[in-house]
Formats: sequence, C-alpha cells, structure tokens
Amino acid sequence: MRAQFKSGFTLVEFLIYIAIVSTMVVAATEIIIITLRQNIKLEAMAEVAQNTRLFMGRMNLAVNNAMAVTAPIAGATSTRLNLQMAEPSINPTIFTLQSGRVYLKEGTAVTTTLTADEVYVDGYFYNITPLVAPGVVMIQANVRASSTGQQMEYLFNQWVSSTAVVRYRL
Repeated sequence: MRAQFKSGFTLVEFLIYIAIVSTMVVAATEIIIITLRQNIKLEAMAEVAQNTRLFMGRMNLAVNNAMAVTAPIAGATSTRLNLQMAEPSINPTIFTLQSGRVYLKEGTAVTTTLTADEVYVDGYFYNITPLVAPGVVMIQANVRASSTGQQMEYLFNQWVSSTAVVRYRL
C-alpha cells in the first residue's frame, strides 16, 4: 500500500509564516511613524527659520534706513521699536512684539503681522546707543514652533540675536 501525502501547510508552518509577516508589518509601521515624526519636526524647524529670517530681515533693513530710533530710549529695553523715517509715507515705522507675534506699522498704513500663526515669538529690543554709537539697536528673540500637543517633534525653538545700525545720513 502506498502512502498518500496531502498537499498544504502544517499548522506549525502556518504559524511561522504568520509570525514572520507580522514582524515585517510592525517594522514597516515603525519606520513610517518615525519618518512622519521627523517630517513634522523638519517642517517646524523650517517654519521657525523662515519666520525668523523674515522679521529679523525687515527689522534690520528698517533700522538701517531710519533717521533715528525714538523708542526704546537709549539704554532701555522694550517690546516696541519706533523708528523715525525720512519718507513721510512710512514715518513712523513701528515694530511690536505682542502676544507671540511680530507686528509692523508703517506710517498711517494698516498694521501687518510679520510672523505666521505656526510660530510664537518672545523677545525684546534694546537700544544700546549710549554704549556703542548713535542709532544702534540690539534685537533678541526666542522663536518657537507653536503646538497644541506636547509631543517632542513639535518642541523646537531658536534663540536669535541681531544688531542693527541707523545708516541714514542727512
């Protein structure tokens, strides 16, 4: 009599197959989650860097083109920077740090926001004129990504500092 073999898998073979496939699915899921978290962090870093470049560049340019710094007074710090400009349409130019945003008002124009909702800015302007030379302003700010959650990929901040000099000559 001849033994007949049935084709198919044994229970042990099937369980080994399921274990291998499950391990591969879990590994692939972890890789995707890590990649997404890194992408979120990179987006937060880019948002902070872009907003920082924008408002620091606008402030430095405005101070460079100003006739004088009228606030803060010499030797003082403030969250408001007032600049006396030569052009009447943008005189005075006022930068304000308020509620985590940087605002710009030029002359009688409407106040505009220089930072996006995705970032929070706190810092100050320091008029260091008596210490260095007339019309020197130090701008310092801590810029961080705004987040409603407390996950680590959202927690990114950058401390920035810049010094601008009034270059306007009559």
